Amino acid sequence: MLDLHKLHIFATVADEGSFSAGANRLYVSQSAVSQQMRELEAGLGVALFVRGRRGVTLTDGGRTLYGYARRLLALAAEAESALTSHSSVMEGQLVIGATPGASVYLLPEIIQAFRVQYPAATIQLQTGVTSFILDELRARRMELGLIEGELEVSEVERFEVVALAEVEQYVIVGSRHGWWGRQEIAISDLADQVFIMRPRDSHTRTWLDRVLVNHGIRPNISAEFDNVESIKRAVAAGTCVSVLPRYVVEQEERMGILQCVAILGRPLLRTLKLVRDMSTPLSALADGFSQRLKQRNLLPP
Repeated sequence: MLDLHKLHIFATVADEGSFSAGANRLYVSQSAVSQQMRELEAGLGVALFVRGRRGVTLTDGGRTLYGYARRLLALAAEAESALTSHSSVMEGQLVIGATPGASVYLLPEIIQAFRVQYPAATIQLQTGVTSFILDELRARRMELGLIEGELEVSEVERFEVVALAEVEQYVIVGSRHGWWGRQEIAISDLADQVFIMRPRDSHTRTWLDRVLVNHGIRPNISAEFDNVESIKRAVAAGTCVSVLPRYVVEQEERMGILQCVAILGRPLLRTLKLVRDMSTPLSALADGFSQRLKQRNLLPP
């Protein structure tokens, strides 16, 4: 009979490409991993790995087992989640990654509401750009990610992506700007503006640069900040503009410090997405939190 523990070790070694890397990820010794794999191969009567100087690769039998192993491990996690859902007890630690807007302005209240229902759960929230979050998901240092960036074609098969909300981006101005009091502008009006932007390595910046160039606009950039609060304060203090979703400036709008100006035709739309690495089964805690995200409207009315 197949042993789920051995299958988990097998799948980890296959993902990492070596016994030593698999052992490091599992926090066990390499000799223990080697022993478990020898026992698995002996029990099945099939060689699963081709051992080489630079690591291991799967044999034909290993590739066959890998597909079944992933499905079995996912099914086991699903069964655990289903049983846990019948109880109010859900405990452990869940690590979530989110891009700056979602991390600061959307998730804190959702996390606190989740913990009211499951007080034994610990949620660790990390903030980073899309590429950082995807790297952390691949390395199994996170279970869930919230991003607005786009995935590369090579990443689509590895990650499950669930669209949570369409997020409109607005031009943000301070009270000293000539557009203060305007409700909307044409995107061509941005050609003469001075921008405060996100860093060049962020997906948001790459996306915005591409949209502007497609509309014949090469932005005049006065500053680049990796912190949304810094962007807001700089815009409020001068006559530069920036592009941000409305939910990050709600408080400043109420206080009369910043204003959102819509763009005709809504050309600046992005999708807030929930992502996870499909090669790793979700824990019961991650599954419960992801269901919470899917069931509610994340954006303020």
